[in-house]
Amino acid sequence: LQSRLSPASSAIPDSKGGEFMLAAPSGFFAAVAPKLVLTSSADAQAIVEIAGLGWVHAVDISSNAATVVELPSAALLDRLQTEAIESKGIHVVANREVSAYLLLDGFASGDATISFPVDALGPEYLVESYPASCALGCQPSQLSIVAIEDNTTVTITPSLDVGDSTDRRLAGEPFDVVLDAGQTYKLQGGGFTAGPGFTPIGLSGTEIVANASVAVYGGNPETFVPEVGAADVLLQQLPPLSTWGTQYVSIPLSGRTGGDTFRILASKDQTLVSINNEVIATLDRGEHYEVILSEPSVFTANAPILVTRFGHGGEFDSPGAPQDPSVTTGDPLMMSLVPTEQFDFEFVAESTSNGINDHYLSIVTRDNGDATVTIDGVPLDASGFVPIGDGTFRGMSLQVSPGTHVISSTAPMSVEVYGFGNYDSYGYSAGSRMSPVGHVAAISLSPPVATRLPGSIHTAVASVRDADGG
Repeated sequence: LQSRLSPASSAIPDSKGGEFMLAAPSGFFAAVAPKLVLTSSADAQAIVEIAGLGWVHAVDISSNAATVVELPSAALLDRLQTEAIESKGIHVVANREVSAYLLLDGFASGDATISFPVDALGPEYLVESYPASCALGCQPSQLSIVAIEDNTTVTITPSLDVGDSTDRRLAGEPFDVVLDAGQTYKLQGGGFTAGPGFTPIGLSGTEIVANASVAVYGGNPETFVPEVGAADVLLQQLPPLSTWGTQYVSIPLSGRTGGDTFRILASKDQTLVSINNEVIATLDRGEHYEVILSEPSVFTANAPILVTRFGHGGEFDSPGAPQDPSVTTGDPLMMSLVPTEQFDFEFVAESTSNGINDHYLSIVTRDNGDATVTIDGVPLDASGFVPIGDGTFRGMSLQVSPGTHVISSTAPMSVEVYGFGNYDSYGYSAGSRMSPVGHVAAISLSPPVATRLPGSIHTAVASVRDADGG
């Protein structure tokens, strides 16, 4: 069937595409159902195939609407085995550019993630995840990989010792895994150590380098965030290292009162990280800094970083008491923030999940107050946006109805889509550009010095090179 469709392509890499290769990392509970949500700004057709399961499904996608594909439960990666290689890659081919979102949908156990098309993937990643942060019921952090091409060698350098005594993977020592197209690999590691001042450990900072592009996921099958109930699955497809940025902007999630946990992961040694113009950490490659924030914030660094938001356990806002849905709802979720270098102008997103009562959008625009943002063609009241940082950015969170929403802006923006129910949640980025972000390593001017008479015309050539000499 897929031979009947030619994948659509884009001149500028972004989160929309004509071909995807996905994996469906499992939550801890077997009852979680995997779903694929496809949206497009124009009518489209797509074929979804899991060759390893012999499963194929054709779908029609209407303009500015969402098509939800219920994937077979067998598509979930083995939830009990670590280091399992399975043929469970989910291959999507569409005749127009579409956006794809993976949803793990289960009662009081769900999350979602944006999916990146094949042309936006890369061969190099640093993993973000979240550790087991409770003694009973919380699971080790996990990473998952799916190959695009046959004979893909993936070199993994774990950030901690993983595996058992008979098959131990040591921290800092790389090992190889060879995958064919559509094959998946999952690694779990880290645990919980009780006692005062404990530090849960996980796979954050694990390095992945392959000889071809791969898709990589981070998260946890079931854990607290931070060390407060209740537990939930965490899921995020990770952006390739080449697309990380040096500036990120956030506004607090609606419907919660105690703020959100953020992790800042460094790509280079001696990375200076600032929040709201205050230097808060110096990180080496693979190290992260964790902080709880309850106000709009601007993250900046002198080298590429990844900033990830983690929604808190349902009882975080009312510690020591069961969740009262009339006061607050929600549970852990995981979303990678979009760097300001990768903001875009329009998204077609879907607000939907089983058991979710309240759906929200968080919008951040890069402008000085003169941009127009619309949802489903209706302009938002500019007075509802709050300035962030020095006023270069504005942000707004608002509640929306369940269903598909078209968000457009005359200025570059990021959009987070999320929702809360009683001990339940989901959250994902609506999309982004996915261009490699250039980082200036040297600037030269030719001629470097010149003297000219007043009123004369002078021409100089400036050359800018990144760290790779490009």
